[in-house]
Amino acid sequence: MLFTDMPRLIDQAREIPVVQEFQDACQNPGAVDVATLQVLAALIQACRPRCVVEYGSGTSTVFLMRALQEIPESRLFSVDNFSCFLESTRARLPQDNRATLIHAPLCLEWMHHCPFMTYARAPQAPIASAGPVDMVFVDGPNGRVLGREGAFFHILEHLTDTAVILLHDARRPREQTTLLWWKAILREQMSLYEVPFSKLGLTVAVFNSPRGSRKVSFSLSQMFWRYQQAWHEYAAWKEYLKQHQELV
Repeated sequence: MLFTDMPRLIDQAREIPVVQEFQDACQNPGAVDVATLQVLAALIQACRPRCVVEYGSGTSTVFLMRALQEIPESRLFSVDNFSCFLESTRARLPQDNRATLIHAPLCLEWMHHCPFMTYARAPQAPIASAGPVDMVFVDGPNGRVLGREGAFFHILEHLTDTAVILLHDARRPREQTTLLWWKAILREQMSLYEVPFSKLGLTVAVFNSPRGSRKVSFSLSQMFWRYQQAWHEYAAWKEYLKQHQELV
């Protein structure tokens, strides 16, 4: 698929039917919206991804797994920091599925000489061994507490030339900051496309440069800001866990 076709593909996605089961699931608190499922389905049909990674499990996991059934040898990796969410998702998946659910607690991780409060990298080792990643759906961690840029910078080295990245809740302030980070670091190497009919906000990102030529470089001021932001998010996440012991 040519990246110039992305606006047309996004526009056509709104015509893709979503079965009632998933329409109902999208009404649950914290779930994705129907528009997100439509765009995911359109991209899977157009790009035929062999390896898909999502951050934040739930309704999207079940939907992605069903959509990928038409692609032989396709794999889905779903990463979440709460084991209770993963177990709830596992119960909704068929026994004979090709989804790997990964429990990766949130912690401070260092990437490109900068700290990020994001998913622990060690539990995600199976993703690297599975081969290049064709599609990433970023719907975690909790965007009301933490930024989501860390997940992208971790998976970046594993993405194919034609990889597609989707950021959910893209209209919220923290996700808007995440998009600014992606563009500030990769500049002309990346193009962003907003999905106008998504109520919660969805942005699709594609690369304009091949995998081997991608350059990630933080300026001194950007590194300084990241240090401040990471430690602020670390403290905020510790406080969040104290108030939500039922999730731990």
